[in-house]
Amino acid sequence: RNAVDFFVLAQLEANAMSLTTQVGDVIEEVQKVVSRLQSMAGSKGVSLELSAHGQAYWGVMDFEKIETILSNLLMNAIKFTGQGSRIKTDVDLVENSEGQFLQLRVADNGKGIPGHLLPTIFERFSQAGESNVHIGGSGIGLALVKRLTELLGGRIEVSSEPGKGTVFTVVLPFQKATAPTNGLPKNGFPQPSLELTNGSGERPTVLLVEDNHELRAFIASGLSVFYELLEAGTAEEGLAIAKENLPDLIVTDL
Repeated sequence: RNAVDFFVLAQLEANAMSLTTQVGDVIEEVQKVVSRLQSMAGSKGVSLELSAHGQAYWGVMDFEKIETILSNLLMNAIKFTGQGSRIKTDVDLVENSEGQFLQLRVADNGKGIPGHLLPTIFERFSQAGESNVHIGGSGIGLALVKRLTELLGGRIEVSSEPGKGTVFTVVLPFQKATAPTNGLPKNGFPQPSLELTNGSGERPTVLLVEDNHELRAFIASGLSVFYELLEAGTAEEGLAIAKENLPDLIVTDL
């Protein structure tokens, strides 16, 4: 994921990235991100919660970039909160004299961020040697979030109190849309079928071999929706599982 983030950030810095908007339900898209990261959070004893102030928020937005923003904020929060912590994602529409805006808040009750680090928290590679700062190992997670938020015409703010937790708030312009009624997928694009089979009427079997537990949980949360998933943490374990089960596909970084 770090390599992907580096590539995306490089595109942003070169002004080579454009927007790709679709019609979709913001609440549903946010729910997908939260659900996908439940396994990673659970492996660290962290609780992920979602609160929405409406049933559906249909809008025209670049949902891929919103997903990247929210995923990075949640993954950082998961990484820097301890066992028994709670992370809450709040989705709301707010309105002022300038128009209507989507507000995404990611709040945790973790260690918090020292006040002297807050002014530089969104700078690339700014980690300052602090083990409790909400920045990933590559030092670009929050820099990427800020640049994507700005590309979408929005802003991001952070408030934190050591020992009590941290709140990131992303505010994005919102263009209201009408829910489609023509039978198309909700975002206007084909979605993977839940009826995938391997020719025998069963779902294909995928073996995922990855030694990084957090990364394996992240990938598994997406694959398990459509495939019978087998997991291994080492090459030796993966080879043994593959010989016994003969999966249709093996996913690994060899």
